[in-house]
Amino acid sequence: MKSLLILISITASVLIWPTHSKKVGKIYSLDEASVNDNWESFKVKNKKSYRNQSHQNQKKQTFIHNLKKINDHNHKHNNGRIKYSLSMNRFGDWVKYHSFNKSIK
Repeated sequence: MKSLLILISITASVLIWPTHSKKVGKIYSLDEASVNDNWESFKVKNKKSYRNQSHQNQKKQTFIHNLKKINDHNHKHNNGRIKYSLSMNRFGDWVKYHSFNKSIK
């Protein structure tokens, strides 16, 4: 009976023990070919179309800027400095309103 209680206790501890495995945040490759592939996939997946080539180029620069921000954040996440990761979504070609006055580099 005593061994059965110990076994139940150990089993319960294992079942409720928090796991420390964390999801690794995606790091996007920023070489030109990969960025172009990601950009084209992004446009198709999210059914994006733009007024003209100039507008599209502007949106692509915003997309690249956001990829860099995601990478910076996810490096911190993967090193345990931040608890959540980021990924690209359908708003990846948008600029956050408070950063309109900042130049995209």
